[in-house]
Amino acid sequence: MSSRFHHARMRLMILGGLVALVMSVGSFVAQAAAPAPKVCFYYSDDTFTELVGAHGTGCGGGVIDWGSISPYKVCALLHCPD
Repeated sequence: MSSRFHHARMRLMILGGLVALVMSVGSFVAQAAAPAPKVCFYYSDDTFTELVGAHGTGCGGGVIDWGSISPYKVCALLHCPD
């Protein structure tokens, strides 16, 4: 095996390792930057008996967006299965 071939092969292996490392770190950063699943429920008045809307982010990043927004709200973090 020639020395030139050996060096080219080593460079290719190092480059492949670096690409894999960058991709795994990028995935971790993207996962860390995702918003925590949270939803706010909005009610018609201070009795909190008539639900008029909900807004937030669900498990898996889905958007929850229906109804009206009012000053009477209850927000909660969602606990999602892994």
